[in-house]
Amino acid sequence: NAGASRKSPCWNSHEYGAKVASGELVDDAFFPFICSLDEGDDPFADESCWPKANPSLQDANLPGYKYLREQVTEAKGMPSKEAIVRRLNFCQWTDAEAPWISHEIWTGAKLDYDVEQLRGRRAIAAMDLASTTDLTGLVYLVEPVEESEPWKLVPYAWLPDADLQRRADQDRVPYVQWKAEGFLDTTPGRAISKRIILQKLSGMCDFFEVITCAYDRWRMADLIQMAADDGISLPPMKEFGQGYKDMSPAIEQFETMLLNGELAHNGHKVLTMCAGNAVTDSDAAGNRKLDKAKATGRIDLIIAAVMAAGLVNMLEPEAETAPEIYFLDF
Repeated sequence: NAGASRKSPCWNSHEYGAKVASGELVDDAFFPFICSLDEGDDPFADESCWPKANPSLQDANLPGYKYLREQVTEAKGMPSKEAIVRRLNFCQWTDAEAPWISHEIWTGAKLDYDVEQLRGRRAIAAMDLASTTDLTGLVYLVEPVEESEPWKLVPYAWLPDADLQRRADQDRVPYVQWKAEGFLDTTPGRAISKRIILQKLSGMCDFFEVITCAYDRWRMADLIQMAADDGISLPPMKEFGQGYKDMSPAIEQFETMLLNGELAHNGHKVLTMCAGNAVTDSDAAGNRKLDKAKATGRIDLIIAAVMAAGLVNMLEPEAETAPEIYFLDF
């Protein structure tokens, strides 16, 4: 069966076996037999692809289809079970043990839009500043201006430039390719340049009308002082806790907007990776927060997106300008 971690021995064997089976590698001592779906197949939407991962379905005497239909129906009603069904019944590798956002919901929220067309709109920013060598995310949630238009996510991501390929191999993520495609920026050296992040945050205030920027207080005091010392102007900054108290209502707000079609993303690959990796942790009262420790990969950008969604209600509707009549005396 497929697994939930691309850092496991099983994944390494799977990848090696796929290369041997395709002829990319030659190893006569290694016999791989891999039954899997093709890229683009969705077993939740199309039963015709099921035999690819389940060769026994060709035997009409076995009750395979009935069992799989029951599993798929239950998973559709319980998103937390979706990853298990995809892994165990259709041999699909998932990004998290119990992903918070299902693949179907996330892809359904994808909308093609040009960021340049959003210039001048009001926006809420949120920043997840990781350690000196990890992924840092800055996400803008841009306010709609037309009826039935969704809020739009505009993400930015950074990693240190040094050892980018080694980090890509370690995380099993194509960072070098994503940098070439414009989805990832890098800062010089082996550590994230906080000054570059500050300059981006400040510079975007000329692009959007940034109402506020949410931030985790950890590591931010020095950053704000750096901005003051360098004369970098920042938007109004708002501390946002990472515990259950602040994150639980923000998660609920993000979910509500996503499920109701009130929130959209444009397929940004780093943000999509983070969304796929995200898992939640709950306390005894059912409050939730995003858990980096339990996630199978980076989730920094989706944390920033949730923080921004948590502040949506602080935006007051823009007052409409009342028409006025002017009399000109010639």
